[in-house]
Amino acid sequence: MPKVKTTRQPLSAKTCKQITELMADYLTDKLRPMLKAEFEKHLSLCPDYVNFINTYKKTVQSAVTLRPEEIPPKVRDNILNFLRKKLRRAGAIVIYLITHLSA
Repeated sequence: MPKVKTTRQPLSAKTCKQITELMADYLTDKLRPMLKAEFEKHLSLCPDYVNFINTYKKTVQSAVTLRPEEIPPKVRDNILNFLRKKLRRAGAIVIYLITHLSA
């Protein structure tokens, strides 16, 4: 059974950017019933977020069926550069923590 996620603040007080963190849990049915109801309330009040979540669903569906050779080279390069940048940043954070926590 999937682990159920919780939050301390009411979802209605959060912005679209903040609730985006909950989207994957919402789509995989991992939110507690009360939080899920609050999430769905936000959907009913925010057409922009409904568009965003529908685009997200379509992107995930496309990514699952897309073969690597079908990805245009420019898109592939952009994705790889993005991931490399994130990895470098994560590596820098780890090195910083190791050097400062071991001192």
